[in-house]
Amino acid sequence: RTPIIEGRPPLVGIGDMARRIKNYCRDNAVNLIALGIGLPTFPLPWASTGQILDVLGEAFMSVPAYLGHNGSYAALAEDWSFGVRQARRWLYVFLGAGIGGAVVDRGDNKDIPLIRRVETGHVGIDPTGPQCFCGNRGCVELVASPLSLAVHAHLSGEQGFERLRDLPEPVTLAASQALGYGLMSIVNVLDLETIVIGGLEPSLVE
Repeated sequence: RTPIIEGRPPLVGIGDMARRIKNYCRDNAVNLIALGIGLPTFPLPWASTGQILDVLGEAFMSVPAYLGHNGSYAALAEDWSFGVRQARRWLYVFLGAGIGGAVVDRGDNKDIPLIRRVETGHVGIDPTGPQCFCGNRGCVELVASPLSLAVHAHLSGEQGFERLRDLPEPVTLAASQALGYGLMSIVNVLDLETIVIGGLEPSLVE
């Protein structure tokens, strides 16, 4: 992990991360053929995609770099790494600051999956609930996302997410139930065979 330093421009942090990757590849004789960076949203408020690619290009002049949604990239990594290839259509749920994810659909092609980003956290579960920044009311993300849990528990700083595992059981149970209700709707609509849950703080899945 690359530490986040308060007040430091995000582009500087991306440059540091790129140099760390470059040094790792050099020290471990890794032949890097491409570089992918997953981002939570587009456009970003602090940089354009061109600026990010320019920073990456300074460290990796001969390596193509790609920017995409973090949930979609995480789903692709899960598809490559774990035993979900038997499923024809499945959902990856990404627990980051919010709740994102992607549907991996193989159809009749077992080698090249179609990966579609889905806004898992913006499934409505309570029409009378608080208003979300997306304009909807009662989104599952308002109850079950790591960021929402941290805000409600007054946790902050670099260790905030890690301390979520110590929240009282009624709080985590309510979040788990809300997430379950939202996922059940997605499963029924899209006829999914499997759900994989991961993200920045895997201990929350437990």
